[in-house]
Amino acid sequence: MTAVLRVVLDPTLDSVEHEGGRYALELAREIIASAPGGIEVEAIVPASSAAEYELLERRLPGLAQVHKSAFYKGTVRALWRRGVGVGAHGMVHAFDLMAPLTNGGRRLGDARQTAVTIHDSLAWTAPGQLPRHEVSWRRSMISRAERYADAIIVPNHEVADDLEGIGRFGDRIHVIPGGTHLESTPPLDAAERARALGLPDRFLLAIGTGSARRTLLPLLRGLSRTDGPRIPLILVGWADVEQACVEAGLDLSRVMALRSLDGDDYSTVLHYASVFVHPGPAEGFGLPLLDAMAVGVPVVHADDAALEELTAGAALVVSRRDVIGFTASLAQHLDALLDDAQTLERMRFSGRDRARFFSWREAAEKVWQLHADL
Repeated sequence: MTAVLRVVLDPTLDSVEHEGGRYALELAREIIASAPGGIEVEAIVPASSAAEYELLERRLPGLAQVHKSAFYKGTVRALWRRGVGVGAHGMVHAFDLMAPLTNGGRRLGDARQTAVTIHDSLAWTAPGQLPRHEVSWRRSMISRAERYADAIIVPNHEVADDLEGIGRFGDRIHVIPGGTHLESTPPLDAAERARALGLPDRFLLAIGTGSARRTLLPLLRGLSRTDGPRIPLILVGWADVEQACVEAGLDLSRVMALRSLDGDDYSTVLHYASVFVHPGPAEGFGLPLLDAMAVGVPVVHADDAALEELTAGAALVVSRRDVIGFTASLAQHLDALLDDAQTLERMRFSGRDRARFFSWREAAEKVWQLHADL
């Protein structure tokens, strides 16, 4: 008899600024490719458009079946928050907190097993970085995961430690980092893509979710300083960039905003960047930082423990202890780094070396082993 692993997917999240969507698609692809003999992979998805269903199946060839909910994502989130309309059985793997969590599972002796992924603990450690409704939803779902999940997957030991202080998860927490498929070689048509995108010769690059506006302001204020770096900044995925620049006192001509990028355009922008900068705490594993290191772009980030675990000495870390001091320090570090060719070259090599430790295939194999152990 064929066994089935059902993965929970949101087909509407696939762009580079949605780290959770990227994580799910990349890991799902490898889970399908590395499925042990006699096991099929199916998907559980919220109601979506026909085009989104088609795109999902193209991106994940090998899915045995797609179970399409009658409800859209917002309704599914609300129902699952209350344990209503679960409708899932057998082995279930959720790539985030949107999971069918209810009474049952291996701890009560039935055939169900549900693994949930918790990417960060921001709902407790940095709630101001998230909308209020998102904080409330995440806290509720983490509480449900504490009660009902058979396994909790986290991307790093920092999140694991945070969860130990939030609830009683015991030995159900498993650290499984993400990975990257990017390499140091740019796309064959990178030069053509760079011209089409209007990329300058040198630029700083920052990628965000659009929800953490306050983490962007120190970077913009740093660039507006007379002692700050004078090269342009390209922002991908940030909302209200124009308003943020006005608030920071930064000339809009020094900022270029890109709303969304596909795979090859994303790779091209990374390869052409002079420095990748992440001015706030981690919201998720930190895939854009890992991608940057993989292609050999020097990385500068704030002193967030989860990010430091990821970069492990291969990046330049700037302290956030004092908000005003952080703005000045970030500007000065970036300015000095851009003029230090030797350090930039060293960071390129160390970043590529660090990125080799992470693999989507290895992550998928750990997922399969986890479900086998359950």
